Amino acid sequence: MQFAALSRWHWIVIAVLIGLVIGLVRSADDGDLHGINVNGYGLILADQQQFENSLIQDYEGTRLFSDPVIYPHRSTDAAGKPTLVYIVAGRYWDGHPREKNGKTVAEWLPRCFIATTPYKPRVGLSDGSGKVIQEFPTVIEFMGALRNRYGVSCRYAWWAVYPAWTSLGICTVLIGGVWPIVINLLTWGRFTRPPEAKALSLWGVRAPKAPPSTPKPAVQYSGPDDLEEQLHSAATSNPTSEEASTPNRLLATGPLDAVTQRPADEREFAADDDDFYPTERHPHAKPPR
Repeated sequence: MQFAALSRWHWIVIAVLIGLVIGLVRSADDGDLHGINVNGYGLILADQQQFENSLIQDYEGTRLFSDPVIYPHRSTDAAGKPTLVYIVAGRYWDGHPREKNGKTVAEWLPRCFIATTPYKPRVGLSDGSGKVIQEFPTVIEFMGALRNRYGVSCRYAWWAVYPAWTSLGICTVLIGGVWPIVINLLTWGRFTRPPEAKALSLWGVRAPKAPPSTPKPAVQYSGPDDLEEQLHSAATSNPTSEEASTPNRLLATGPLDAVTQRPADEREFAADDDDFYPTERHPHAKPPR
């Protein structure tokens, strides 16, 4: 099947199915965070104090923990109860330069920090009255306080809050909206499909009723002579269309021409036991006396 033969509503249905599958897979992937390398986020930075200091400190204008993005993640606590944590992912440099291509460089690598709820900071941040804040509802409010105090910028991954709905919406827009336009441009050179001829509707169409057939009279048998008379009368009373359209032709009553007959063939054919085909038999001449 060609892609151009599919209508827009076909692509919307395909987009919904693909979006639901991707969303369910992403939702099922949310669970416990194991190991030191979290897939998609980088190595875990376990030291909270080091994490907060790297958000504030910089090297040649670049924060040690730069480009932070906050991802909500549904997990379970030590008691097995569902809980919501936040993963702060970004690029981190531990302050130790490395040798690369014969040069000493500072290399930022993917790292992440898992922040529990509520979030209790290690660095001292005061409110408007000068009182040190001991606890924030989430790390999002903590990052907001760092932005107001130290100019730390961060982003919130709103698309990760409801992964199923996010995947459904993205697939619907791309596959159900953008992709049909691309196909129309490549196939017909226009944004929409050309109008198609409407098919004739067969709604309400009924087959014509057959005319009632006249039953033929039954032939009753009462004897050979009576049967012949009844068949003859039935044939003459109900002639077929071909017989009715063809006039009766009278037989010629003049003298018939004589047909010449060929002389009879007096040859004889027979086959012996060892013959395959019959052969003509010739009478043997009698020997002279």
